[in-house]
Amino acid sequence: MTTEAQSPSIILTPKTVPPFLAIVSSVRVTLKRLNECVPVMQSLYAEAARLGLTITGPSQWHYIGASGDDNQEFQLDVVLPIQQAGPPSETFVYSELPTFSCVSHAHTGAWSDMPAVYDQLFAQFYRDGYSEGTVVREVHIVADLEQPARCVTEVQIGIV
Repeated sequence: MTTEAQSPSIILTPKTVPPFLAIVSSVRVTLKRLNECVPVMQSLYAEAARLGLTITGPSQWHYIGASGDDNQEFQLDVVLPIQQAGPPSETFVYSELPTFSCVSHAHTGAWSDMPAVYDQLFAQFYRDGYSEGTVVREVHIVADLEQPARCVTEVQIGIV
């Protein structure tokens, strides 16, 4: 008799994210170089404060066209939801993000754990019979850089 350790099923919750206004920075990056984008997120918060914008939700990273290959470049939109546009920004753009259909899963733990989390999420995603779109979002519900194990990240996988 053989036994195989199976990872427990992850529950993916279908949801529709309503449209929202945000201040956004778009960068070209690889998965290997994602850590370079943390200062972009911090700059968005600083710019929002400088412009007197009202922040309406946690920061988000939108992966557009990422394949899972550590070395392939893709577009990363670093996003900060806001109540309304303010004065022009010299470094970021205002963008109305459209309705987003996805399946969602909240992960508690360090961002360094995310590659393994994504492996489990996409395995469950395909077992559940979903077809993926071109966008995956991470909503940083709790971003604790001092104690990374306390981070809470909602992963939203776009569906078609």
